[in-house]
Amino acid sequence: MKIIINEYELDAWDPFLMDNVATKELESINIDFEKSKIAISPYIIPNPDYSKVIDDKQAGRMSKMRLYDYQGIYLYRAKRLIRYGDWMGILKKDMAYQLSRVRIDIDNNLDDIFHLDIKKNKK
Repeated sequence: MKIIINEYELDAWDPFLMDNVATKELESINIDFEKSKIAISPYIIPNPDYSKVIDDKQAGRMSKMRLYDYQGIYLYRAKRLIRYGDWMGILKKDMAYQLSRVRIDIDNNLDDIFHLDIKKNKK
């Protein structure tokens, strides 16, 4: 899919830097819950200050403030991002965690438990 605004094509942004060889995908956990599955996948993205495998385009997107702002848990419902870049009350944002990302995938059978409505917002 392409998104073009005023003849400018927007680039997709991957908070997990999956196409970067220095990204570390840690062991994923799959949980059976209420006849559904929850997949939890932790990542550590490379530090742009010390990594030689980050290209200029990625480096521009990964300023220190952006790293800090986008650390945390990314919640996906049926492969659609519904919440991003915070620790959901589990931790406070901290420079020590700025390279940490956790992807949680849930299916639509868990809408009531996660209090999601048709707009994928909290009820």
